[in-house]
Amino acid sequence: DGENIWAICYDSDTVSVLRASDGSHVMTPTVGNNPLGIAFDGVNMWVVNQGDGTVSVLRASDGSHVMTPTVGSLPNGIAFDGANMWVANLLDDTVSVIRAADGALVRTLSSPTVGDEPVAIAFDGANMWVVNESDDTVSIIRAVDLALVATVPVGDQPQGIAFDGANMWITNFGDNTVSKR
Repeated sequence: DGENIWAICYDSDTVSVLRASDGSHVMTPTVGNNPLGIAFDGVNMWVVNQGDGTVSVLRASDGSHVMTPTVGSLPNGIAFDGANMWVANLLDDTVSVIRAADGALVRTLSSPTVGDEPVAIAFDGANMWVVNESDDTVSIIRAVDLALVATVPVGDQPQGIAFDGANMWITNFGDNTVSKR
């Protein structure tokens, strides 16, 4: 968040917050069941709770609870596009787009916009890239109008994604490779 490191603790339903400058413990906010993903919107931390299909929104400055939007089934990854939070929901093959300002659901994206078992997500400044684990693809969705730009193939059973400022890097669990797009 610019000051602290936020680490999710899946089994204890908490988040450990450590001071970035020296690693000392700052706080341990409680979140929903089985937190799995986390993203920062500039003010709040958004923690995806895989076990109960929600997102815990915590004020970064003090860890206090702000709201708990409901998303799809078995949410995994989360990313911020500057206005909305995007949550990849693995079990129901959807992506929940939530307005960051108030937690309202903007839209739920599903097939053909999103592929089978979306598991991870990243933003490149214009498009949201959704990793679809079961069909070995990435759906590229324009953030401004939620339109599908392209669906590109990657390696076997992709599970992670990161943007380096020029390219997306997708980790492929099934064949131990990394795809660069």
